[in-house]
Amino acid sequence: MTANGQRSTANAFHIAGRGTVFFGVISLQPLVGRWLKTNDAPQWIRALDIRDDAGRLRVRIDDWGESEADAVYALSADSSDAAAFVARFTLPEHEVDIEANCNLGLLVVAAFTRGRDRQFTREFFYRPTANSQRSTANVWNNTNPRGHVMRLIVGAGTLTIPDWGTVPLERYEPDHAFSARFDDFRVQANVKGGVLVVAYFGRGIFRREFYWREAS
Repeated sequence: MTANGQRSTANAFHIAGRGTVFFGVISLQPLVGRWLKTNDAPQWIRALDIRDDAGRLRVRIDDWGESEADAVYALSADSSDAAAFVARFTLPEHEVDIEANCNLGLLVVAAFTRGRDRQFTREFFYRPTANSQRSTANVWNNTNPRGHVMRLIVGAGTLTIPDWGTVPLERYEPDHAFSARFDDFRVQANVKGGVLVVAYFGRGIFRREFYWREAS
């Protein structure tokens, strides 16, 4: 247990470029929960359920069953929060290695499949918060509960950010890109894999944040 009562797990990870291995205690809580796919297009994984089983990270994927993570990783030797994991699923006709990492509340999952042939896919997932509401098709929610701008409303020709107001936007192709300007900030965005990637430029600061869109 950690000081705040959260379960943790002992793990090892490699420090790139140094050839050394650090052993420490990592909190699994940043990865625990149900993760939903940002993109409705047919792909391999629809959702993941990740849980802390007495200090062991267990991953359940719909139709695949459950597997214990082979390893859990932090971002650095100074961090005690889990940020990535690897796991293996053995299915009737093939075997799948999962490599996943969490960045700003977005879980990026790479799957390497071996069977009759070898295939690769990368998919993106978000974790709904307890107060998430069903939104209309043009409302985008920040994947990071501690993000800078939590919600965007993208209209046919306008962009609305609560507390900032509504401004005209310019649309571009491909990737449903758009740009807009508020008084102090320039906003640039595009859609990749069902994720709205938004860059903010203003007041001498640059930020990049990720957003998911719930079905209406």
